[in-house]
Amino acid sequence: MLPKLLSEKGYLSFQSGKWRKDKFEHGGFTHDMTKGYLNKGGRHGDAGLKIGREGMQPITDFIDHAVKAEKPFYPWYGVFLPHTPHNPPQRLLQNYLSKDLPPPVAKYFANCEWFDETYEQLIKILEERNLRENTMIVYVTDNGWINRSDLIGFTLRSKQSSNEGGFRTPILFSWAKANLQLLVRSDVISSIDLFPTVLSATGVRIPDGLP
Repeated sequence: MLPKLLSEKGYLSFQSGKWRKDKFEHGGFTHDMTKGYLNKGGRHGDAGLKIGREGMQPITDFIDHAVKAEKPFYPWYGVFLPHTPHNPPQRLLQNYLSKDLPPPVAKYFANCEWFDETYEQLIKILEERNLRENTMIVYVTDNGWINRSDLIGFTLRSKQSSNEGGFRTPILFSWAKANLQLLVRSDVISSIDLFPTVLSATGVRIPDGLP
């Protein structure tokens, strides 16, 4: 578990959003929002699923705590966006309805923009505390989604399929201090590659046998 290994270097880590390992301690996190799916109302994240949709204050508080403690930090922002329910703010939804899109598609696109806004808020939290340059941001998503035009749901060639719309999803790194360079490679890249890459970049122990 990444948080558990980061803790060996003194990292504080915060769990929010989706989390399928029940209690946050199972992943080695030091701070959390989720109490565990075995608790009443504990769908893979319970209280943690409020992050983003109901503001970013828990992450702000965690980062401020880590800075005050003079500790490196790792916030897991497993936001439940643009996941269903597709219930975006009306101000965002109207932008897409005005483009004559089918309402289910408009709601999905508006949910995507809602996520974009929360990501911008996260960046501002770092910038306002002069932490942006020395913070590596890693983005990954679990599956592709192409919304149906007749109802809120995915088409056959997206989520749960091996077609391009299902498994070809973005993996992004942003780290100003490292001055990351663009490079075209012929390798097939998988999200599992994030694990050793992050460990290497942070100087944390890489377990034996990890490709």
